Order: sequence, then structure tokens, then C-alpha cells
Amino acid sequence: MNGKYELMMDDTIQVQEGSQTRTLFRIRALVDIGDEVMADDLGGYVEGEWNLAAEGLAWVADDARVYGQAQVFGEALVADRAKVHGDAVVAVRAWIHDEAEVFGSARISGEGMVSGNARVYGSAEVSMRAAIGGNAEVFDNAVVFGTAEIGGNARVYGHAQVHQESSVIGNGHVYGSTELWAGHVSGFGRIYGSAVLVGGSISGSATVYGNARIQHAAVSEGAAVYDSAKVSAQAVVSGSARVFGDAEVSDGAEIAGFARVFDCAEVSGASRVLDRAWVYGSASVRDGSSVQGIAKVYDHAQVIGASTVNNDAEIYGKAIVSGGSIIMDNPRIFGNAVVTDGARIDGDALIAGDEHVSGKTSHSPY
Repeated sequence: MNGKYELMMDDTIQVQEGSQTRTLFRIRALVDIGDEVMADDLGGYVEGEWNLAAEGLAWVADDARVYGQAQVFGEALVADRAKVHGDAVVAVRAWIHDEAEVFGSARISGEGMVSGNARVYGSAEVSMRAAIGGNAEVFDNAVVFGTAEIGGNARVYGHAQVHQESSVIGNGHVYGSTELWAGHVSGFGRIYGSAVLVGGSISGSATVYGNARIQHAAVSEGAAVYDSAKVSAQAVVSGSARVFGDAEVSDGAEIAGFARVFDCAEVSGASRVLDRAWVYGSASVRDGSSVQGIAKVYDHAQVIGASTVNNDAEIYGKAIVSGGSIIMDNPRIFGNAVVTDGARIDGDALIAGDEHVSGKTSHSPY
């Protein structure tokens, strides 16, 4: 017996841990412990004095249970019907309550909180002011800290790291070696591999993986961003769109529908790639331009200056479409051709070589 609490030999319960049946003893305070626990107050259950520090303000309250080689110390509190067992550690000012369970070699410290029916296990760590609740699970070697929140039916595992003001809720999964920095995953969103989410969001059934990086941007619905692609600066990827390879989407651009942006392509400046359009190779779509329908922009082509490419049009080679020009129907613009100054190209036109079209409509084949 220590000077802080005693084990009550006439108030015991038995719990099963693996193949072992363990006997736990209710504790009774021998002295006042902080402002909440008074001498003679009954606490929860421990297997032995090694489970609860004999010094400090740590306490096991209500019907909570701490057993195995688990340790609770510092100013930590395990309350309600929570369980801490295995080799788990609950330290500093951590709070485990409701029906929560912490086990394995998990460590909860700082002002970390585990509540609801949440489970933290494996070698996972929860620290600072991070909160795990609902039916969420954090396991393997995952780390959650800062003021991050994990809730709903979310899962964080592998070597994932969830930092700062991040949240993972709904049925979101974060795993692999992923990092979240003030990022938010919800719905059935997934982020894995070595992907990084900084100040952005993944929602719906969207997936981000590989070495992709999302920074202050949104990936939603059934969209996917992968390989080494980057989406940043308020850009949005939605619908069933795909951004992959080394592509970059930034500055408020929108990729939606079944659109594809890949290879080393760049879409920026509030431009849009919609429907089933493709932008690839080293092509660039910038300055509020739009590529839609089943149009394709590829090679080193550029669509800039609020221009539009629609229907089955193709822009390729080193061609440039600029100055609010409109390309529609089935034209092909390629080579070093330039279409500019509000030109309208439609039908089956071919603009090629070094041809320069400015502010006129062409229907004739090249």
C-alpha cells in the first residue's frame, strides 16, 4: 500500500486479456488528490499499484479499468468505463473517458483526450491537445498531436502523422506515411502513401496518394490526385476527375467531371478543365481559360488569356490560343500556330505551321 490510495481486496472484478484472466481491485483514496478527489473517495479498478502512480494527481475514477503493464501517471485521468491495458501509457494531463480503450504500446500524453468508443492501440501516440472520439481508431505507428481531432468512424494508421488543427472525421482514412498539417479529411476520403495535405480538404469519396501534395486546395466527390501531382492555392478537383503524373493545378483552377490533367501539364489562374477534356504533356492552361467537352490540349501547347477550347478540338505542338479566343467543334491547331485577339475557330478547321489567326472565324481545312 502507498500513501495515496489503497487496493480494496473485497471489491474486485475479473477481466480477460488475451488468454489471461486478470483480477482487478477497486481503489480508495487515502488523501485528498487535487481538488476533485477527496480522501475515502472510491475510484475505478487497477490490477496493481504499478498501474497508477503513487505520486502526483493521476487518478482512475468511476468504473474505469487499468491493467496489464499499463501505467497512468502525472495528472492523467482515466474515467467512466474507459479501459487502459497492455503496455499503454497515459501521462501528463491526458484524459481517457466514456467507453474509450487504449492498449498495446500506445501513449497518450500532454492534454490528449480519448473519448466515446474510440480506440488507440499498437504503437500510436496522441499528444498535446489532440482529441480522439466517436468510433475512431488510431493505431500502428500513427501520431496525432497539436489540436487535431479524429472522430466519427475515422481511421489513422500506418506511419501517418496528423498535425496542428487537422481533422479526420466521417469514414475518412489516413494511412501510409501521409502527413496532414491543418488538413481535413471527411466523408469516405482517403489519403495514403507519402502524400501530404496542408491546409486543404479531402471529402466525398476522393483519394489522394503516392507523392501527391494538396496545399490549401480541395479534392472532393470521386476525384483522385496521385503520383507526384500538386494541387494548391484554392484549386478544386471534383467529380470523377484525375490529376496525376507531375501535373500542377493551382490558383483557383477547377478540374471537374471526368477530366484528366497529367504528365507535366499545368492548369492555373482560375482556369477550368471540365467534362471529359484532357490536358497533358507539358501543356498549359492559364488566366481564366476553359477546356471542356472532349477537347485535348497537349505537347507544349498553351491556352491562355480567358480563351475557350470545347467539343472535340485539339491544341498541340507549340500552338498558342490566347486573348479570349474560342475554339469549338473539331478543329486542330498545332505546330507553332497562334490564335489570338478573340478569334473564333470552329468546324473542321486546321491551323498549323506558323499561321497566325487574329479575330476571325475559319471553317476551311488547312
